[in-house]
Amino acid sequence: MKRHLAVVILVGIVAVGCAARAPGPPVEGVVMLDEQPLANANVQMIPQGETRGQTGFGKTDAAGRFTIGSADGKQRGAPPGEYKIAISKHIKPDGTDYLPKPDEDPMLASYKELLPAAYSDPEQTQLRAEVPAAGTKGLEFKLKSKKK
Repeated sequence: MKRHLAVVILVGIVAVGCAARAPGPPVEGVVMLDEQPLANANVQMIPQGETRGQTGFGKTDAAGRFTIGSADGKQRGAPPGEYKIAISKHIKPDGTDYLPKPDEDPMLASYKELLPAAYSDPEQTQLRAEVPAAGTKGLEFKLKSKKK
């Protein structure tokens, strides 16, 4: 009986420890567009090669800074490894930021992508990053609105 109870307690501790752990070390950075901070942009980190884990997500603030976390926002960080990065920014026809409304169907919303597909399309992006085991707070993406 004591042995059975010890196993149950051990399994419970492991389960709680795994559930509370973040997906990996902290990952933070900044996005600049034409040398200016890019606010309200979506950042996706898509694992490549042997990198384990799921796509990480972040949203830039007014200073262009972002923190990567899980899709539901409950966990922060990303597993160490190589990633392809997709950064997108949606704007309304008048050029202002598009911010989705809770009751709005995104398929019917009127917005366009501000950034070229080389940054915004997960299939075409040329942006890459590596996350070391200790994480990083220094990712920097300097984007250009038009290629020269």
